[in-house]
Amino acid sequence: DLGQVQDVLVALAPHLRAGQMLVLRSTISPGTTAFVGRWLARHTSLTVGKELMLAFCPERIAEGQAKDELKSLPQIIGADDPTSHAMGAELFSPLAPKLMHTDPVSAELVKLFTNMVRYVNFAVANQLTLVAERFGANIYDIREMANLDYPREHIPKPGLTAGSCLRKDFGMLSEWSAYPDLFLMAWKVNEHMPVFLIERLRERIEIHERRVALLGWTFKADTDDPRESLSPKLYRYLNRELPHEIRVSDHHLDAVIQHASIGEMRNWTANEAVDGVDIIIVAVAHSGYSELMQELEQRAPGAWVVDLWNASGSGRIVYQLGDTATS
Repeated sequence: DLGQVQDVLVALAPHLRAGQMLVLRSTISPGTTAFVGRWLARHTSLTVGKELMLAFCPERIAEGQAKDELKSLPQIIGADDPTSHAMGAELFSPLAPKLMHTDPVSAELVKLFTNMVRYVNFAVANQLTLVAERFGANIYDIREMANLDYPREHIPKPGLTAGSCLRKDFGMLSEWSAYPDLFLMAWKVNEHMPVFLIERLRERIEIHERRVALLGWTFKADTDDPRESLSPKLYRYLNRELPHEIRVSDHHLDAVIQHASIGEMRNWTANEAVDGVDIIIVAVAHSGYSELMQELEQRAPGAWVVDLWNASGSGRIVYQLGDTATS
C-alpha cells in the first residue's frame, strides 16, 4: 500500500526545487523508490538524478537504541545516479561511521532482509519450544546446554515476537510469491504463541471466573510502543474463556490504555495487578518484572504463572507457585 508515500509526495510536490534531494528511510516494499521516481517525473518538471536527487537510505536501528545505533551503524545509500549518491554521502557522513553505496532495490532488500532474519530466528526459537513441549522436555534447559561454549549458531530465547516492523514486513516479500514460504511459516509460528500459552494454561486450570493479571502491553521490553503487539491478541484469547477479571499492567503506558479492538481499559500498577489473582501472565519482559516475580508467593499464593520469557528464572513456561514439580 503506497498510499502514505503518495500522500507525502502530493504534499511535497509544490515545494520541490532544483538542487534538492528526497530520501526514503522507512521500511518499504521492493520497487517503491522506483515508484517515487516515476511519480516525480509525471507530477513535476524536475529531472530525477539531475535536478532532483532521490535515494533510499534505510534506518536499521532497534527501537530503544536509536541514540547509540544511529551513530554506530553503517549507512546504506541506494540510488541510481552518481549525483544522488554524492548528495546522500554528504548528508549522512557526519552521522554514520561508514557509508555503503548500492542501487535502490538492493537497499530496500537489505532493510527487509535484516528484519526477516530476526523474525525467522525468533520463529526458530518458538518452534523449538513447541517441539520440546510435545516431548515433555524443558526448552530452557535444552537451550542452556546447547549454547554453552558452542562455537556456532546459538538457540535464541522464545517469546512473543511482534512489533510494527517484524510482524508485517514478511508480507512485503511473501506477497510476490503464490506459494507458501519460510517467511509465511515463521509468521504462523510466531502468531501461534499466544494461543499456545492459553492452551497450556487451560490444560492445568479452568480460566473461567478466575482473576488474571496480564503483565505488559507494548510490543517489546522497555518501550512505550504498543503497535502490533501480541498482548492484545493474548488478551482476546483470555477473554474468550470469560475470566472474572483481566488486570492489564504496563508501567510504560498511561493510566488508561486504549486499543481499537478492545476499547478503553484501566492500566493497573504491577503490584495491584498481581495481588490476590489466580493467574499471572508475563506478556512482555519489562525491567522490574523479574523482581516482582520473586514476591509472588506472598502477593498471590497458589497462583498459576505463564512465563514464556522466563522472567522469573524458574525455567518453566507454566507452573503453580509453591509447586516445584510443575512444568
